[in-house]
Amino acid sequence: MFKFKEVGIDLGSNSIKIARIDKTGSTSSLNPILSQLKDYKTYPVNCEPYTAEYYQLLKSCIKDFSKTYKLFKLSLNITIPVDNVHSHINFIDMPIVSEKLLGKGVELEAEQKMAMEGITDSHFTWKISKEDTGLEEYRILLANLEKDIVKALTQFKTIKWRINRVMLQPVVLERIAESNDIVLDMGHSSTRVYLYADGKLAQVEVIDIGGKDVLNDVKNYLEENSMEDISAEDILKQVPMYNETLGDDVFDRDLDKENFADYDLFEDDNEGDVLFLDESHYEEETNDDDIEYLEKEMFIEKNEDEEVESINEFLENNDLQDIETKDENFEDVKDLEDIEDETYDPELIKELSLAIDGKVKRIIEEVKGIVRMFELQVGSSADSIFYVGQLSNLTFFKESIEAELELELKPVDILDINNEQDDNVTLYSLASLVSMDAELKDDTNFAKFIKANIDYSSIIVIALALSLSVGFTFKVIDDKYTERISELNAIEAEQSQTIFNLQRDIDVAQESIDKSNDFIQKMDMLKAQKKWLSDILYVIPERTPLTIVIKDLSIEDGTITLGGYSSDYSSIGFFANKLEDIAEVSIDSIEERDNPEVIYSVTMDNPELISDKYIVKHSFQITLKYEDTFLEH
Repeated sequence: MFKFKEVGIDLGSNSIKIARIDKTGSTSSLNPILSQLKDYKTYPVNCEPYTAEYYQLLKSCIKDFSKTYKLFKLSLNITIPVDNVHSHINFIDMPIVSEKLLGKGVELEAEQKMAMEGITDSHFTWKISKEDTGLEEYRILLANLEKDIVKALTQFKTIKWRINRVMLQPVVLERIAESNDIVLDMGHSSTRVYLYADGKLAQVEVIDIGGKDVLNDVKNYLEENSMEDISAEDILKQVPMYNETLGDDVFDRDLDKENFADYDLFEDDNEGDVLFLDESHYEEETNDDDIEYLEKEMFIEKNEDEEVESINEFLENNDLQDIETKDENFEDVKDLEDIEDETYDPELIKELSLAIDGKVKRIIEEVKGIVRMFELQVGSSADSIFYVGQLSNLTFFKESIEAELELELKPVDILDINNEQDDNVTLYSLASLVSMDAELKDDTNFAKFIKANIDYSSIIVIALALSLSVGFTFKVIDDKYTERISELNAIEAEQSQTIFNLQRDIDVAQESIDKSNDFIQKMDMLKAQKKWLSDILYVIPERTPLTIVIKDLSIEDGTITLGGYSSDYSSIGFFANKLEDIAEVSIDSIEERDNPEVIYSVTMDNPELISDKYIVKHSFQITLKYEDTFLEH
C-alpha cells in the first residue's frame, strides 16, 4: 500500500516550483533529524495566472513531477503569493471575549472589511496573531482568497491526490521569523514586503513593480536598437546599478597593470583586449586549486609585439605555472569573441543600466521606506532581512538594497542539508516550507473549503445495471402476487372508510380542546409578559458593555425600544447578542453621530486618562420583543 508523499507547490506568475522534503537521521541528539531537499523541479509559466490554462498547466506539472520521481500518491501543500487582487491579508482588532462571541464578531468585522476594500467573492480565514492584555484586545490576522481559485483547486482532490494545505505565502513564512524580521519577495509580477513583529506577521506591503517590468525595459531597449540576437535574461545578470554620483566613472576607468587588482573587468578598444586577473579572486580561488573563475574573470590581449594564444602561455608569462589549468576548455582561445557569450560591450551594459535605473530605484526606495517605517513602529532595527523571488538572482539589485538598508540580506533557506548538485536550492524554500510538518494545523488553511472531486459516472452505471437486474427478478415475483394484492385492496377500502369516520369524530373533539388550551395559554402569556417587562429592566444594565451608553428606553405593547450610543459597530453587535436569550432582538438603526462634541461611554475622575476606544461615535436603536422568556433572580 502506497503512502501519500508530502510535496510543496509554490504557485507563481512566472514559474511553478514543486519540491519534496526528505528527513534523515533519528531523534537522538547524536544523530538528529535533518531536512533535505529530495526532489525538486521548476516549470515555466507561459499563460495568465489563475486561468483555465494555468490550472491545466499545474495539473501537467504535478503529473510530470510524479512520473519523474516515481511518486504514486501525493499530498499537495500549496502556497499562493499575496497580490491584493486574488488574495489579501488584513488585520483587525477585537475585544477579548469567549470563543463563540469572537467567531461571530470576526465574521461581522470581516464582512465589513471586505466590503470597504472591495474584496468580493472570496473565502476568508482568520487566526489570533497577538493578544494585548493591557488593552484587552486580540490582533486578528484575516486572510482572503478568491473563491474561483478554491473552486479550481477542487479538481486536484482525487483518489491519488489530496490537498493538505492551501496557504498564503506570508503566513507560511512565519515559520522562519523569530523576532522583528522582514522578508522581501522580489517576484515576477510585483515586489512584496512581509513584516514580522515578535515572529508574527504584522504587515504586508505590495509594490506593483517586479521582475517582468525590469526585464521588459531590457527587451524594449534591445528591440529598439535591433539587438534581437542578445538574450535579455542573460545580459540582465551582468547589468550593474548606474550610480549618478559616480556617473561614467563606474564604467570608464583608466586601468593599468599596476592597479588591475582593484577591478574585475577591463576592455580598451584602442589598445586591444588585455587579460587581467582580479587579485582578490585569485587569492581566494587558488586556495582550493580551482580556476574555473578564469572563464569569467579573464580577457585575452593581442598586441602587435606579443600574442597570447592559450591560457598556459598566459600563466607562463606571468609566472603562474603552479596553477593547474583545464587546457582542454581553453584551446585555441585567440580573442574575446571566443567567450562573448559570457561578456558584453561595456557601453551596452551601461545603456541598459540606465534603462532600468528608474524602476529599480523606485523598488529600492519603496522597500527602504517600508522598512524604516516598520522599524519606527517596533522601536528597533530589523533583526534579519530575508529574500526570495526572481529579482533576487540579480546580484546588483540585492547589493543595492543592502547598501541602502545597511543590512545584509539573507536567503530564505530552511534546509539543514543543501543539495550539492544545485546552488539554487533556496529557490524552493517556499515550496519546501509549506510541505514541512504536514500534521501541523493552521486556522488560515483554505484547504477546508475544497470539496472532494469524485467522478460518479462509473458508480451510476454500476448502480443502474444492478437495479435493472433486480427489477427483472422482482417482475416475475410481482406477477404471481397481483391477484392477491387486488383482494387485499378491497378489504383496505372498507377499513379506510371506517377509520375516516372515527377520525372525523376525533377532530371535532380535538378542536374543542384546542380552543380551551388557546385561551389558557393567552392568559398565561399575559401574566408572563407583565413579569418579563419588569425583569428586563433588571437585566439590561448588567449586560451593557463599557463601550455602550443607553440614552433612552420606552415600553409599549410588550415591546421595549432602546436608544443609545456606541464607540464601534462590534459593541452594538455584541450587546444585541447578549440580549437574544431574553427577547427577540432587532437592530433598527445605526448612524454616525453628527454632534461634534466628544463624549465617552465611561466616566473617570481623570477624564484625560480615558482611552480613545471609549469615544462615542455611533447612535443606535434596538427593539426587544417578548419571546416567552422567564428570568430567575
